[in-house]
Amino acid sequence: MGRALRPWWPLFIWVALIFGLSSIPDLPGEGIDLPRHTDKVVHGFEYLVLAVLFCRGLGADTHHRRLVIGLVTVFTCIAIAALDEMYQSYVPGRDASPYDLAADAVGVIAGSVVAILRRDRAARRAGDASAADGRGGIRQEGRRT
Repeated sequence: MGRALRPWWPLFIWVALIFGLSSIPDLPGEGIDLPRHTDKVVHGFEYLVLAVLFCRGLGADTHHRRLVIGLVTVFTCIAIAALDEMYQSYVPGRDASPYDLAADAVGVIAGSVVAILRRDRAARRAGDASAADGRGGIRQEGRRT
């Protein structure tokens, strides 16, 4: 059981961090003069990381299921973002914003693509290494060795 949950712990911690920050009333930074829409970049980044961690938990290294894993990641992480926005609407000094949710969704999609491409690249490298040392890789002609 502990081994099965090991890839999920970083995700659990990240979600706790997201909701923990959402729980802070009147989040500091209101008086800081930052470029416009900087908060959208932060939203996108935090949900990009969420999507990468979610793909890691699902084990997105299987080539055959990458579309399914990508879709599950996108829909689940956007649902988490929507819950976070709804939760913020109940925190004094915070509000729910469809623009924040849109930035979250962009981050989720980007993170899903990054995670899946990274896993595909790692799988190709592993396949090339096994073909090179004769461990049953796929030859360039596409036939199994």
